[in-house]
Amino acid sequence: MSDERKDTEEVKDEEVQTEETEVDQEETQTEEDTPVKTEEEIRAELEKQMQSQIDKRVTEAVKKTEERVKEELEEQRRLEKLSEEERKKEEAKKRAQEQARKEKELAKRELKLDLVDILAERDLSIDFKEFVDVSQFVEAEDSKEKMVEKVDKLEGMFNNIVEKKIEEFKKEYLKGETPEKLNHENNTPPNEYEDAKKAGDVKGMLKAKFGG
Repeated sequence: MSDERKDTEEVKDEEVQTEETEVDQEETQTEEDTPVKTEEEIRAELEKQMQSQIDKRVTEAVKKTEERVKEELEEQRRLEKLSEEERKKEEAKKRAQEQARKEKELAKRELKLDLVDILAERDLSIDFKEFVDVSQFVEAEDSKEKMVEKVDKLEGMFNNIVEKKIEEFKKEYLKGETPEKLNHENNTPPNEYEDAKKAGDVKGMLKAKFGG
């Protein structure tokens, strides 16, 4: 009777060990299969989101153009119903408005060229220009300075998002792993990770782990 009980306990122990081994293997496999994103990949994803916003703005612009054409047709029908004197006054008014519009458009084009130069000076993607409405600076005396402030603000926001994403991935993928293990797996010098960690240099920690 005691032998049977002993055999039963041994079988249970083996089953428990087998289950624990399988769980460990699954966790190890999950960790190995989990993709690790580099700073470049994070930036690429953010730029992709920016492109999505740009596409949305293009769609909105097409819709506005269609509405403008419709309004012009309605205005033409209205003018046809006016007397000759009324029509001349309307036409003179429209010419003045058109001249003002052209001057404003010319100023906007010049500001857009200035904006491209500002982005180039900061090594920023040309896509950033889609997030700066130069029309709000047309009548400002210090228009270029105000655009510089706007770009600086956008750059700061973008970098903050990147840093936040890096921190999130660092916590997610480096949690529970010792620097020694990471250095061994990636053949990185032992002090490179530790020095970056002590300095709070997240980019340096990622570089020590993933290279680049």
